[in-house]
Amino acid sequence: ACPVPLIDGTCMKLTRIASIPRKLRVTSDGIPKRCGDETQGELVMVPRDERRVKAAMVAYAAAMAEYEKGGITGDTRGALYWYAQSRFGKLERQYEQYLAMQIPGNLTFSDRQPALRDQSRKRFTGWFTGKSDLAISMKKDYEQIIHLKDGAVAIAAAARLGSISQNFSVQLFRAEIPIDQRTGPYAEETSQAYCDELLKMAEPLQQFAETSYEACLSTSTKLGWFSDWSRTCERELGQLQPDRYPKAFELRR
Repeated sequence: ACPVPLIDGTCMKLTRIASIPRKLRVTSDGIPKRCGDETQGELVMVPRDERRVKAAMVAYAAAMAEYEKGGITGDTRGALYWYAQSRFGKLERQYEQYLAMQIPGNLTFSDRQPALRDQSRKRFTGWFTGKSDLAISMKKDYEQIIHLKDGAVAIAAAARLGSISQNFSVQLFRAEIPIDQRTGPYAEETSQAYCDELLKMAEPLQQFAETSYEACLSTSTKLGWFSDWSRTCERELGQLQPDRYPKAFELRR
């Protein structure tokens, strides 16, 4: 259903640089175009083929209903895997819709424009609250999948707990500063106010993502299950905390 190569199971395009070199792209007068540095990355969601998505949702629902009837005999572990995979796949649709919730445009948080500042905070708070509520709901659903204790899908769900917060924080870190706030005589002040407002929300989200990725690796070790998903957790920790989690280059079985 996705017309481009998937990135960690998600239909999107991602652009970022390695976590060691850090730089900000600036305008001719020295004001950054975005709040965070280029290690945070930029993601662009790519629409899936809706016809195929709907067919997949029907298949997931049928598989879940069949398993929940009970009376499974034979390969019970295989049945559990496909049940967990169906729940995960159905939730992934919601996850991609969550990623597509873009930060409102034309925000200003400068005290020089108190009326616009208050209006912007109201719009931003509404968006942030709505996205946070959806994040909380999805985290509960992914945790339920982990509790099924199917190794392969549990690690995938654990990785998603980290990516929910990480990608939320990335949206804030890499938000583009409105052009009217990074130009003019007060550009430095207004652009800094804009970034300060967003970064105070982004930093706790990034910290939660780091904790979640660490828990993902712990879950992987506990279940004795290592996969592309556990390597995703390892890779993202290396991106977020390169000093504590340097990238490994060893060959593995």
